[in-house]
Amino acid sequence: DGLWKLDSSGRAVELWKGGDGGVVAAPAISPDGSRICFSYRKQGRAELYVINANGTGLTTLAKSIEVQSAASWSPDGKWVAVAANQGDGTRVFKVPLDGSPPIRLRNLLSFNPVWSPDGRFIVYSEQRASASFDVKTMTPDGAPIDVPAIASLGSRLPLAFGTPYRFMPDGKTLITLQGTAPNQNLFSLDLNTGQQRQLTSFDQTSGAVVQNFDVSPDGTRI
Repeated sequence: DGLWKLDSSGRAVELWKGGDGGVVAAPAISPDGSRICFSYRKQGRAELYVINANGTGLTTLAKSIEVQSAASWSPDGKWVAVAANQGDGTRVFKVPLDGSPPIRLRNLLSFNPVWSPDGRFIVYSEQRASASFDVKTMTPDGAPIDVPAIASLGSRLPLAFGTPYRFMPDGKTLITLQGTAPNQNLFSLDLNTGQQRQLTSFDQTSGAVVQNFDVSPDGTRI
């Protein structure tokens, strides 16, 4: 497994090649496009790395945690939020890019952190029962914050292989993946009104499974 990018002509370029493990989750690109954060399993342990967009300067972050999800950058590019295990189960952490120790934000089982574009809060999934998770929000310091539209999702989103929600670039809409295969579809959630709109009608007979998704920087494509 390795890390690749498509250049402006559509040509595939290998940035980094792993030799003794595999990439654990989708890579996360920094807000300014200059760096990429990803997790890689080395000798049975998934660690967090950051690399320049041209493939140079590979650096290991937060060696004390074992990564369990894709990272999400803070808008200022100084932190990434990630679900990881420090020996007592998966929790959401924020990790500074300057090499300082990670900061635990939750004390309950929690997954899939995604930072809002304005930096005010982080969306994450918290375990409610053995196979049920609620979508919740907190400040970057870990304090609960009420976003009624997101709270209304409750436990309707699956604990997906990838992240089941992404913000539109303006931060006013959340795109969610709902349902379980083969009955999966993408929805938009207006964070001001709480209204949802179904965006896709995937062929349920195809057997295809959506494992992860992202939104283009201009907000026109998923």
